[in-house]
Amino acid sequence: MQQAQAGPALATIDGSEAQAYNRRLADKILSAFNHAYAIGAGGIADSLRQALVQVQEQRAADAANDRRGGDYLEQAGLWVRFVDARNAYNDALARGETAPEEVQRLLAAMRAAYQRWSEG
Repeated sequence: MQQAQAGPALATIDGSEAQAYNRRLADKILSAFNHAYAIGAGGIADSLRQALVQVQEQRAADAANDRRGGDYLEQAGLWVRFVDARNAYNDALARGETAPEEVQRLLAAMRAAYQRWSEG
């Protein structure tokens, strides 16, 4: 894969506009990671997680100028926990032999994971 070069158009973006551009890009990478992980595309999700690591490293370097809170890798981890909890709940339902108390426990775990992610 060929790495994109910053062209003249990006050279004219001032610092605050470049930060906003980078945040939007990072948000899109995070969204793509969330989708890939949710549908079970593990290889793609791994590649996108590596891109998030690069984003996080760049954000750390630019931390003095970054006004946005949060951590993309932390958000990705919260999403993984939610999807794993959702999958465990769905698997329990599909088996049809899971005790009702266990199904309720898995449902509560899935809801809690979703709430942590949505507040993240």
